[in-house]
Amino acid sequence: MAIRRELEVFGQVRWVQMERACDGIVTVHFYDLRHAEKALTEIREQYMQRQAHLRSHYAASSGPPDPFPSRSVFTSSDVWAQFVIPVHSAFPDGHNQGTIVIFNLDSAVTTSTVKQTFQAFGAVKELRETPSKKHQKFVEFFDVRDAAKALKEMSGKEIHGKPIVIEFSRPGGNSWKKLNSLTPHHYSSCRLSP
Repeated sequence: MAIRRELEVFGQVRWVQMERACDGIVTVHFYDLRHAEKALTEIREQYMQRQAHLRSHYAASSGPPDPFPSRSVFTSSDVWAQFVIPVHSAFPDGHNQGTIVIFNLDSAVTTSTVKQTFQAFGAVKELRETPSKKHQKFVEFFDVRDAAKALKEMSGKEIHGKPIVIEFSRPGGNSWKKLNSLTPHHYSSCRLSP
């Protein structure tokens, strides 16, 4: 698939959703958030450069524009990218969005202990607590594969003498305000216009 190959220059692609391709919308899921951010930035920069190129051409001339120097097949069309909220059932293993929630922690376990423990599985983007639930913590990895590895290896293990339970966290939990924030996830959507 050309879109997958083109976007894998930014990092390994987890899944490409083509259901809305006829509307000019393709959703690309990356394993690593940093790769999604890099793809989003590059696609937006290419779009803005193409628009500036066209504006300067039409301001100076009335003929057809010179070809835009292409770094990507996407520059043959006007393409914009944005982060989107995932549909977990849209692709295999979609429930893993890179964040795990750890239950049954001893209240004396510090955030730094949890971070040190889970950094062994990959780069940790963020560690969050729930003020009203001292026995659980959220660990967000940059790469969803690291979250899966941590869940598999650590669920049922003991931290400070208590066996922990780990599950994948749902993005935003029950807070729609958080879901609608600009916090990026491990995917981006490319809008393809003819």
